[in-house]
Amino acid sequence: MNLANQKIIYDIDNLAVKNGINPLQLMENAGSNAARIIDEIIPQKSNILIVCGKGHNGGDGYVVARHLFMEGHNVSIFPVQLPDKGNDPTYVNFSVCKNTGIKFVSKISGKYTVIIDAILGVGIKLPLRSDISKIIKKLNRMKSYKIAIDLPTGIDGDTGETDKNAFLADLTVTMEIPKIGMYVTPAKHFCGKIKVARIGIPGSIYNNINFKHTLLNKAFVEKMIPIRDNNSNKSTFGKVLAIGGSVNYSGAITFSSQAAIRAGAGLIYTAIPDSILSVVSNNVPDAIKLPLKSNIDGTIAYDNSEFLSDLKKYDALLIGPGIGTNTNTKKFILNIIENWSGPLIIDADALRVLPDYGKKLRKNIVITPHPGEAAMLLDKTTKEINSKRLKYAKMLSDKYGCTVLLKGYGTIITDGKQFYINSTGNHSLARGGSGDILSGMILAFLGNGIDALTSAAVGAYIHGLAGDLAGEISKGYSVSMKEIIDSIPGAFKCIFS
Repeated sequence: MNLANQKIIYDIDNLAVKNGINPLQLMENAGSNAARIIDEIIPQKSNILIVCGKGHNGGDGYVVARHLFMEGHNVSIFPVQLPDKGNDPTYVNFSVCKNTGIKFVSKISGKYTVIIDAILGVGIKLPLRSDISKIIKKLNRMKSYKIAIDLPTGIDGDTGETDKNAFLADLTVTMEIPKIGMYVTPAKHFCGKIKVARIGIPGSIYNNINFKHTLLNKAFVEKMIPIRDNNSNKSTFGKVLAIGGSVNYSGAITFSSQAAIRAGAGLIYTAIPDSILSVVSNNVPDAIKLPLKSNIDGTIAYDNSEFLSDLKKYDALLIGPGIGTNTNTKKFILNIIENWSGPLIIDADALRVLPDYGKKLRKNIVITPHPGEAAMLLDKTTKEINSKRLKYAKMLSDKYGCTVLLKGYGTIITDGKQFYINSTGNHSLARGGSGDILSGMILAFLGNGIDALTSAAVGAYIHGLAGDLAGEISKGYSVSMKEIIDSIPGAFKCIFS
């Protein structure tokens, strides 16, 4: 599903006007359809407070107020600031509400069943003005069902950044196209359930719009997964290699290998230090094990020249899960990055070599940092990364010249130009080993010949869906890595059904 920023929304509105659609009619369509959605959700004869700004978001609010009033609800309007007099659609609808007899209040007090925020929309600039911030703070304290029109006031629809007092909505009714920031944390936490109110834009107008942000959904992912031919063999679906593991972290590479198998890899090779050969062999019988020379501490040694000279036979590589931070192991990792030109995933401790690498990577390389690792790669704090996730995901791609998957709630995948935001996954995945499963799944898709950006996007969506399925019974409390891996087939079934 396409997502819009402020520029796209303004472009669509301008194109609509050029095509003869009256701005007043657009506002009427927006507000009336939003009111219909709200009326279907809230109780009959609800006691409603609608807080309106002076701009077009407030104008939508006035239309919503009129239609809910006509449906028999007890509606009160608190105008934060009166609209400028004239022919602007906001002032027109403000005047209609005045003439209709809807109650206007000069202060926010009393008890309301429903509070509707129509103060600021896509044109917002953070931080909020102090007077608006105080109003939002007061609204958030009220025990009412809270609805935002288009966007909750205090969130940036372009970036997902938030003011400290952003409106905390139970429901956001957004106009025509969902906004990018609504699906990016921290703003995602403030939107509640999201519904879309159409405003009457002709489909032909979208032919002139270049969308760069996509919310991953079932329809998109299904189209990205190749249909398999029965006339196939094990080599048809990719010969992939997962490299990692150490004495203390044998589970990580095990999870990656098992996930690659469940995600459809034809042949999976697992290269591990000889110190953990028996452990991995017992847990991943489907994989072909390649024991490597190890350091004294049980990590992979640098001196594995015969192995390194034989990499050309693989379709895609993964390096990092459980690999450790031994200095000799780092040299081994750098050797692979330097000499392997095919699709590659760099994950976990292998990411630590990148600041010292000194060169840009390639677009067929996927790096998969969590916010802490992203902070290390950009010399930022984790708090900074989490506050501006879109910005720093792009910065990672630009700095390292590769495809980036920034983990987190609403995982972001980008090559610096196109952005995918994941819609699946929950706290079931907030466990050690979950990221190793994800990297193994992406490896399988790369091995199938899917490009790096799409492989990472599809991998993130199906991984999140598997986590959703695994957490259903216990509401995410009691979930093991085995259960997530065992849920991968069910995730595929959901997509193809």
